[in-house]
Amino acid sequence: MLVTSHSKRSVLLCVNSDFGVPNTIGFRTTPIAQLLEEKQELAKVICRDYAPGILAPEHVKRPIPLGNLVPKLLSACDMIFPGAIPGVRLKRNLFMHFAKSYVARHAENASLIHFWDYSKELAQQAKDAGLLVVQDVAIGMPREACPHEKEALIGAASVADAIIVPSPYVKQTLQDLGLDTSKVHIVPFGVDATRFTPQQKKAKTFTVAFVGNINLRKGIDCLVQAWKELALPHAKLMLYGRVYPEVNEYLKDAKKHNIVVCGFVDPAKKLPLADVFAFPSTNEGSAKAVYEALACGLPVITTFNAGSVITEGKEGFIIPTKNVAKLKEKLLLLYRDAKLRKKMGLQARKTAETYSWQRYATSVRDVYASLEK
Repeated sequence: MLVTSHSKRSVLLCVNSDFGVPNTIGFRTTPIAQLLEEKQELAKVICRDYAPGILAPEHVKRPIPLGNLVPKLLSACDMIFPGAIPGVRLKRNLFMHFAKSYVARHAENASLIHFWDYSKELAQQAKDAGLLVVQDVAIGMPREACPHEKEALIGAASVADAIIVPSPYVKQTLQDLGLDTSKVHIVPFGVDATRFTPQQKKAKTFTVAFVGNINLRKGIDCLVQAWKELALPHAKLMLYGRVYPEVNEYLKDAKKHNIVVCGFVDPAKKLPLADVFAFPSTNEGSAKAVYEALACGLPVITTFNAGSVITEGKEGFIIPTKNVAKLKEKLLLLYRDAKLRKKMGLQARKTAETYSWQRYATSVRDVYASLEK
């Protein structure tokens, strides 16, 4: 129910990230902001930093003095000295402190605020000022997650009028935390299907690709173990992304097992060269790499926890997390059956084409509208 005095929707987007910058949460806010600007419903995007030229300058605000300098220093410390300081928490607190000050001064110019980070205090402040509050939860929050993160999420979500999640998996984790899921709206992410496209494959080597952080959360230990045990002839496993020290042990004999670790690449150029995409992650929101693989026409082997939009047996397979046997079974099936790979790949592309970023933005705007009825 609308509680503000505004007769016209005016939205504040509060995103503790770099707005419009690829591979950030801020990138996913871009189509929403652009649609709202087009409809003359955007009050402001409050963010750490932003890519110029996406919105009119008056629609973007960096509340932190010196812009993104301090958050970047904290991120660098996190990478150089992992665990030495609570970098993520400090960045959140810093951003939320200055965002709170901005919202206090400008709440009268908005009717609704959409958060991409968790602060019960800021959400309550916005609600007390008469704004509708939408909380985005972009990744699952399993029971074993950091207690501080869970506490922050539970607090912010309890205040929100609506909660947006990208997949049924994320909704389930919220339910497991005891949150009211009647106000949860599932809005899957999108993909640029003009950038990620299928290509005719020339290589005869069976190629499985993985894109993402190469760490335990993504299930790399299980993928590498499955691959080594299968020992498929004329086959290779391509790992694209940042390697975390925690998985070095699994990769020390990578070359021997036809595992190629490539670091950062442009996935739009590398994914179409593969035959299958494997992504056995243990916790995601709705992994963008899966959307990109689908758009490239690849059958996908993934998990429910990856939050993917695939249907079991249609664009690929959904397997239990940490299940090496099932992963081996599906890899072997696709290795042996080229016709099945082609059939699933064609369906994968069709499915990806239905998940545009425009659809995502429109669906989020529909959530706003549902609160105003």
